[in-house]
Amino acid sequence: MNDEQLLRDLAEALDEPPPPWVVSAGKEAWTWRSIDAELAELRFDSATAGATGARQGTVIRELTFAAGDLEVELAEVEAGVYVGQVIGGAPVEEVRLQGPEGEAAVGVDAAGRFRIEVEGLGPRRLVVAAGSSTVVTDWFLP
Repeated sequence: MNDEQLLRDLAEALDEPPPPWVVSAGKEAWTWRSIDAELAELRFDSATAGATGARQGTVIRELTFAAGDLEVELAEVEAGVYVGQVIGGAPVEEVRLQGPEGEAAVGVDAAGRFRIEVEGLGPRRLVVAAGSSTVVTDWFLP
């Protein structure tokens, strides 16, 4: 077998789509990747709380999530810039804000406060690593 034949064989092999069972198994594996994370419930969203149209200060939107005894308050203060506080629960090691263009990770201060920035548009979610558990929020739009 020469190099040209090898390249043709490789190209032919790569042209074939994967079998449906491989695609299905891949999707199932992706679903299970964060099965141990606890989903935080949205408790408050200023966008749906009957706001009168006037914004308070520079806050664009406020969200509150809760999971067990952990609560996360989040405020978007300008496009892509969020400040928040994690209250209760185990000591927080890290807060990550995920979006379609990647994620940003920050620590929290002694009072559980953080500031985090992300670029781009699209849905976002918070991931809070607290002790041996991980809490994730549902996806939300900025």
